[in-house]
Amino acid sequence: MKTTKIHFVLLVTFSMLATGLWVQAQNLSRKDLLKPSRPKEITSRTALKRYQWVLVQLSDAQGNTRVSGQKIFFQVDPSLKSLGGNGGCNVFGGDLKATSHVLKIGPLMSTKMYCDEASGLENRFLGILDGEKTYKISGRRLTIRGKKPNTVLVFTAQPRQKN
Repeated sequence: MKTTKIHFVLLVTFSMLATGLWVQAQNLSRKDLLKPSRPKEITSRTALKRYQWVLVQLSDAQGNTRVSGQKIFFQVDPSLKSLGGNGGCNVFGGDLKATSHVLKIGPLMSTKMYCDEASGLENRFLGILDGEKTYKISGRRLTIRGKKPNTVLVFTAQPRQKN
């Protein structure tokens, strides 16, 4: 008698489990079953606002400059509508429109302090950054290409600063 009750309970339990799995399988389409699941990709726009971008290299008509010793950076507002940063001497900010590969920055505004050696590099940096350009994020590296030939800014990602 006890064995019959145990068999009955097991039969009911397995029947309920099988019915639940059958109903769940009916809710999935054939395409869903065949589609491989992938981790969510981080888009360029998401990465733009996730980090503070520190300048490591600048190329323009005046040449190729590796940047060290000065912290020239920007970070994008989480709304993706503006950006702000430090050009090495002055703080700056401006409007931003970002698509998956194009940035429209500006007009840029900045403070007007004079810093002897930093001013030349800062002016070159802000000149390239202002306006429309293409960008690409690869890992923790951001490359911005200006419209003029050989105008390139290369940044590395750092943790965001709290405002």
